[in-house]
Amino acid sequence: AHSQMGHSASYVQYSMAPCRVELRNLNARMQQKFQKSLRSQEYMGGGSETVQLPASWRPGNQLLAYLHEHKARVNQLVALPAHRHMFGSCSDDGTVRLWDATRLQGNAYVNRSKSMYNRNAGPVVSLAACEGGQSLVAATQDSIFVLRLDSAS
Repeated sequence: AHSQMGHSASYVQYSMAPCRVELRNLNARMQQKFQKSLRSQEYMGGGSETVQLPASWRPGNQLLAYLHEHKARVNQLVALPAHRHMFGSCSDDGTVRLWDATRLQGNAYVNRSKSMYNRNAGPVVSLAACEGGQSLVAATQDSIFVLRLDSAS
């Protein structure tokens, strides 16, 4: 009986929700798939130049980046033509965030936004670029506001 007790005390057991286990497994599979994709791009010499996608291209079912800073559902992503590698996002958490797409490469499955705006006016339900991508127009349930982008930051 002593040896059984000694054996059971030699490790710690903990439980995890099934959805958390599934999410971890999915994240690991997507990371492996992405790494394989990067290796094939490097092998074919296509890792450094910018690829122009056709207008008909639509994203597939592949995790490209995890924008973890939003604390609620992301409602919209918008490209910023004036800031070539930047895009914006809006969320039910009430924030508008700017992201640098060049930072979404490599092992960057968890990314940090370049800047954030929170008006504390409730969920931001819509986002659009205006003035050639120099500004963002965001909408909540009760208001519309314009954010001017500072090219220096």
